[in-house]
Amino acid sequence: RGMKDLLAGLGMNEAICYSLTSDEHLYEFTTEDKEAVKILMPFTEEREYMRQSLIPSLLDVVAYNKARKIDSAKFFEFSEVYYDGGSRKLLSGALSGIYEKSLWQQKVEKVDFFLVKGIINELLTKLGITATYEKYEAKNMHPGKCAKISVNNEMIGYLGAIHPKYQ
Repeated sequence: RGMKDLLAGLGMNEAICYSLTSDEHLYEFTTEDKEAVKILMPFTEEREYMRQSLIPSLLDVVAYNKARKIDSAKFFEFSEVYYDGGSRKLLSGALSGIYEKSLWQQKVEKVDFFLVKGIINELLTKLGITATYEKYEAKNMHPGKCAKISVNNEMIGYLGAIHPKYQ
């Protein structure tokens, strides 16, 4: 709850997305391919598997907003992902466009790698965690624009720009 409040205080909006996905999006943005959980009687082909990543559904939220001429997106989701034999809770975010616009200061702050890193550092600092960042090549992320987040030499996540095919 504290993480959600902090992210909302930083100007982000919480998204609550479907836990079901298609086989097309099932393994997008995953760091490891685990056995999928398939629904026995799905309503549609687009919702026949339990998701293994939060990012595809967040990108759908961003695309939905962009289609309605809302170019600046600041969304996060803190939810479960599922695989055969278990589940785990993840935090993901999607930002694009302008992060902050202050007319009286004549300041426009666009979303970039360092802004996102700052948000993550703020979150980790509030949790009492110190992280390190190093270059990382992740599936479906932009080559050369991605970093691994590690705590005590253990990877806890990654950040970066998505691959141009998704942009």
